[in-house]
Amino acid sequence: MKHISLILIAVLLLSGCLAPKTRTIKVDEKHVEEERKRQQELALNSQQQMMIRLFGTAYPLRQAASAFCEDNQTLMPGFMTGSEFYYQEAFRDTAKKLFGMDEHLRITHIIENSPAADAGLQLKDRITAVNGQMLPEGKNAREKFHGILQQAKHTQINIKLERRDETIEKVISLPKGCNYAVALSSSDAVNAYADGSKVVITRGMMRFAQSEQELALVVSHEIAHNAMSHITAKTLNSLGGTLLDIAAAVAGVNTQGIFGTIGARAYSQAFENEADYVGLYIMARAGMQTDGAAMFWRKMAVEHPGSINSNHASTHPATAERFIAIEETIDQIEAKKLGSQTLLPDMKK
Repeated sequence: MKHISLILIAVLLLSGCLAPKTRTIKVDEKHVEEERKRQQELALNSQQQMMIRLFGTAYPLRQAASAFCEDNQTLMPGFMTGSEFYYQEAFRDTAKKLFGMDEHLRITHIIENSPAADAGLQLKDRITAVNGQMLPEGKNAREKFHGILQQAKHTQINIKLERRDETIEKVISLPKGCNYAVALSSSDAVNAYADGSKVVITRGMMRFAQSEQELALVVSHEIAHNAMSHITAKTLNSLGGTLLDIAAAVAGVNTQGIFGTIGARAYSQAFENEADYVGLYIMARAGMQTDGAAMFWRKMAVEHPGSINSNHASTHPATAERFIAIEETIDQIEAKKLGSQTLLPDMKK
């Protein structure tokens, strides 16, 4: 009886909730559906343009960084690939309409002046085989394609294509670069990160890094994290701290994982400084303009004033420190250019 009374009271309270006072427009569901499709097209076009911009910026940087990733390289074809399976299910029909996507692996973008462009490859070409190995249809086609490129013993590849009703074979010589995939995250946070095998740039960062120099600075920084094995080093540092936590637990002391946390943060700011340093050399080796690149950190300071001052507890150096370090690194690079020296960072002896 008590429960019934409570339910009745709840119903009475809810029925007394205040409602809107105006007569709002009753929309036509057909028009809503048409607008939904338009917005999907706009969203997908925006995503594609961001990916093209990111891919185009990363392409020369991955090649320029090859001196730092000699044990993890792949051939660089100079084109993007895709199929309907690389889009969220809700967007697949839109991808078919806009980009002609289907179950086959097709070329979706070609870098200007790349070997692929010089060989006459075209958008929507279907890739059927590489070096005699047939590509499967479906979700695994792209992974198979990149696996063949990574394992290729020679820089020259034989690629078989279908273009409308025509079968085409091309022999292309490809450059090598770091085997780090470059991905676009849908997050609106201004962020980028590396995980040892790939570089991830958020949509928020793509909007923040408006110039090509700014985007190159971000991408080269993350490539440097991978190339200098920072993620592996952080993992090992964390493991060492975790072992101390375990030893303390055996002795009856609950450290609440503090040593693991300390280990994970060890040299964190130093790794960030090194990624800035090596990243600038990658940019310079790619023939990109480094002068003025430090302005990125003034721009970041304006958006995030809390990052201006040094904080030993932070995983990243202060923006003021990064600005000065980048300016001095650029001076070092320019001096090496004037002296006709190889553009490689100074290593500890």
